[in-house]
Amino acid sequence: MDIKKIIEDHRIWVASDGGERANLSGANLRGANLSGANLSGANLSGANLILANLSDSDLSGANLSGANLIRANLSGANLIRADLREAKLRGADLRGANLSGANLSGADLSGADLSGANLSGANLIRANLSVANLIRANLSGANLIRANLSGANLRDSGLKVFHGGEWIAYITAEKIRIGCQHHSIEDWKNFTDDEIDKMAGGALDYWRENKEIILMIAGSIKSKGETP
Repeated sequence: MDIKKIIEDHRIWVASDGGERANLSGANLRGANLSGANLSGANLSGANLILANLSDSDLSGANLSGANLIRANLSGANLIRADLREAKLRGADLRGANLSGANLSGADLSGADLSGANLSGANLIRANLSVANLIRANLSGANLIRANLSGANLRDSGLKVFHGGEWIAYITAEKIRIGCQHHSIEDWKNFTDDEIDKMAGGALDYWRENKEIILMIAGSIKSKGETP
């Protein structure tokens, strides 16, 4: 499907800076070929983009909340600060995509290919990343509270997973998430026994048993872009 025809068939509004922004909210773009399209700031909320080709497109700041992007091709796409809340991205190709600062809270990314993607500073609260491919993905500063990472391939992603006792610890160069507790490494180092004990029943025993190894793992992780 030609991007020019899509723009002609849908309302366009003009921003104050003179730049055009497409209003494609709720549009049926299943299988559309939008490769390389400039849709920066576009409204694609609730759009049907199943199997659409958005490879190398500019979707920076776009509103894709609730959009259906199942098995869509977003490889190499610019999704910086895009709104992807509750978006359906099951099986989507996001290889090398730039999702820095994107809002992916509640998004379904199960089985998606995010290898080499930049997810630095992304909001992944409650996101489903089960069985996702995150090899070499940049997860520095990402918010992973209540995210589902079961079965995800995290090799060389800067995120380590420690299985020990009652909880799983997700560890990056900056933060550690244990259960529903997500704090900076410095905070974890400085929590008092009383503060840990109040987090959950059995938390203090868990922390006393695993603190040393968890902090050792955190200290071994290099931040993305840091030279070895």
